[in-house]
Amino acid sequence: MASGNVSCLLLLLCWLAVGADSPSRALFSHLFSNYSREVTPLPSDGGPVHINASFYVSTIADVVERDQVVVIKGWVKLTWVDEALQWEPLLFGNLSVINVDNSRLWLPDIVFYNSASAFFFDHHQCHMEVTPWSYTAVA
Repeated sequence: MASGNVSCLLLLLCWLAVGADSPSRALFSHLFSNYSREVTPLPSDGGPVHINASFYVSTIADVVERDQVVVIKGWVKLTWVDEALQWEPLLFGNLSVINVDNSRLWLPDIVFYNSASAFFFDHHQCHMEVTPWSYTAVA
């Protein structure tokens, strides 16, 4: 019985040692050791951060034809490149994707709002405007 406890303890210690040096942990440490979510991830060429926005409709919640109002529920997907979060997969156990909580990442500070301009039968035209919510500091 004592040898069974010892082998379980050794197995647990080996598992902990392997887990501590796993490629995902090493990659996470590599990416976030000097990363700051407060710093805008400007490209190395000095250009702006290009943000792609997509809107996906999940439901049309309400249509009030008399008032020309349509309530649509959906979600917005934003994508951009943050060069500080790029790596060579071969150096990290061939990992090409990791999951990171968004509280650790720089996120674009934008607001979506719209205005309906036309509503004819089955056609609805909506202009979506995207604007920064924060102000830019200039030296």
